[in-house]
Amino acid sequence: MPVTSIQVSEETKRELLEYASNLQAKLGRKVSFDDAIRTSLREKKSVEEARQKFDSLYGSLSKGIKKEFWRDLENTKKADRNATEKKASSYS
Repeated sequence: MPVTSIQVSEETKRELLEYASNLQAKLGRKVSFDDAIRTSLREKKSVEEARQKFDSLYGSLSKGIKKEFWRDLENTKKADRNATEKKASSYS
């Protein structure tokens, strides 16, 4: 596979490194930046597909309610992730 260089800011590089590190811990194997970017793009696509399915099921909801729903879902996921990380750190 041909290799291409891309330019990113230091902040983006730091965030990508953090994402790749978390992914590596989750998968239990070494993860390249390419793996991390592809995984992130797949996750984004999955979220978009889930939103489309939601819209097809609950399309009659007003946009404000949909935005509130997705915000609440993201907050719930974040709280679950934080609780899991806190629980995991208590074992170290």
